[in-house]
Amino acid sequence: MTDLVAIDRLSQTHLVVIVTALPGTGRTHLARALLELHRTRAARGHRVSRYLSLASSQDRAALAHIEHVFKQPDPAAGGPSDAPLLVIDDADWAALLPLVSRIPSEFPPEVRIVCFVSASPARALKFAERRLEEVAAAGGRMPLALYRQTGLPAVDIMAQQPEQWTSVWLRGLLAKSYLAPTDQASYAFRQRTLSELCIRHEPGVPAAPAPRTAEQRHARRLDLLEERRLLGDQDALLNEYPELQQFYQPRSKGSDVLLRFSSILAAAAGDPVNYAAFGRACGVSNHTAESYTTLLEGGLLIMRQPAHVPRKPAGGKRLVRRPRLLFTDSGLLHAALGLRSLSKLLGHARAAHSWRNFVVALLLQRFGLTAGEMPFWSTHTGAWVDAIWWRAEGAAAAVATLEARPRLTKAITVACTDLALQRLWLICPGNRSYQLDQRVHVVAMRDIATPVEPDPLEIHAPLRHT
Repeated sequence: MTDLVAIDRLSQTHLVVIVTALPGTGRTHLARALLELHRTRAARGHRVSRYLSLASSQDRAALAHIEHVFKQPDPAAGGPSDAPLLVIDDADWAALLPLVSRIPSEFPPEVRIVCFVSASPARALKFAERRLEEVAAAGGRMPLALYRQTGLPAVDIMAQQPEQWTSVWLRGLLAKSYLAPTDQASYAFRQRTLSELCIRHEPGVPAAPAPRTAEQRHARRLDLLEERRLLGDQDALLNEYPELQQFYQPRSKGSDVLLRFSSILAAAAGDPVNYAAFGRACGVSNHTAESYTTLLEGGLLIMRQPAHVPRKPAGGKRLVRRPRLLFTDSGLLHAALGLRSLSKLLGHARAAHSWRNFVVALLLQRFGLTAGEMPFWSTHTGAWVDAIWWRAEGAAAAVATLEARPRLTKAITVACTDLALQRLWLICPGNRSYQLDQRVHVVAMRDIATPVEPDPLEIHAPLRHT
């Protein structure tokens, strides 16, 4: 099911659909395709739709007077927009939250709204959902749907061109990155995208409270004079002794804090989160490191995959309980690590973790799940699976490995037994898929998109190990 079909179905059952996507994933193209789909229905007698792009100052002004937008005729359909589908592109939460609060009074009762945004802060989502619950209950529809657009459909790309999985792994699924003529051009685009994301979500410095009394104003003035005197003494000291310059590094006040922090997170991608280690590497506290991680997660750069912890672990094993850090796009991960080519990637110390990140993100897109719906499982003794999901016939799991010919190990057998798995896939960069055991199958990346049921993978005859 394509993104267009999925968003169209959600808009028919929900009052507001919020589509989150990274810049460069074809968000505007998808918004205009949704608009054309509904205008085609309008030509067959359905009601028409409207499109607003908040990147335009004219459309942003029109959003402030939304009641006039509904009364204007649709230029493509030629009729009044009495109960339209309203498509809002390039939206931000500063404009969406006031819009949500005005829905009951200024919107037609049958209106449907689809908003395309590039961030998903949890607090704003909770506020919007609470505000829409009463309105949606009155109309018999669900209040809010959140849909995440992950970029180009990797499964479709590899179904048509199985040998292109290396480009998908290196460049990611951002349209301009994958379709770039050279690896250098793709890397430059990903670097710009990463920098723009970090600058956009840069944490602001809280303003000092304004002094209220004359005594407070006088004390504040004395503090400023003392700070200025100390800075002047420091400058004079450094001018006299230049060798002390290395011991007086000024605090960073630019917009590179999150950019440096994203490089720290890239070095830990695929591992359980450790905010204390992140804070030490960035020179901040662990609480600040956690807040930076939340900012980048709201900006759709990273995601936290929870750990699967059964109530009664088999054999009393100690399980990893902390969530695992993953990047939403492997191309952005490689940009943060400074990897420009496939040879550099394969020779990097984090190549196996990058492969694990790529496989999990691909499975999330393949099955249409979120990171919270596909946890990982790991013990402190070395047994692990990278993704678990549940089907009607039982649990299934996947393990990402860079081995060309994986073998049946004790860790795999322990995972199958403890989790009662019906199927386990060992996803590797090989040329053939084959069966290792009744439940364990080796799956080559080129065969990941083969739609065969009950398994969505084609299993060949087993190979002989020497």
